[in-house]
Amino acid sequence: MNFGKLVSSSSRLLASRAVNARSSSLNLHARGFKTDSAPLIGLDEDMQGVWDTAYSFAQNEMLPKAKEWDEKEIFPVETMKAAAELGFAAIYCKGDYGGSELGRVGAAVAFEALSTGCTSTTGETCCHRLS
Repeated sequence: MNFGKLVSSSSRLLASRAVNARSSSLNLHARGFKTDSAPLIGLDEDMQGVWDTAYSFAQNEMLPKAKEWDEKEIFPVETMKAAAELGFAAIYCKGDYGGSELGRVGAAVAFEALSTGCTSTTGETCCHRLS
């Protein structure tokens, strides 16, 4: 199989899905459904709290600045410090050591919510936590 054709085909498929997801989201929004919040099922009260905190932070502190960060290649140190104060640093560490003990599921919930504000900053946060 030609790798170039496979990549091109996969890229078109992903782009198509993104467009379809966006138009589906717009249709749901037009009908009164909220599409910019946490998943409606599958999160317990604690994980819903993680999502709400991370999503609010992402929308208020990251999203308004994300374009500038990307264009000017800025690493948002102060924003990362603020995220750390909310518990989004040392996610896997025990509380005795200043961590938030969220575990893998909690981290996934937090990273997904944070990515609504700035995917590149969230990507760094996620990768940093894996080391």
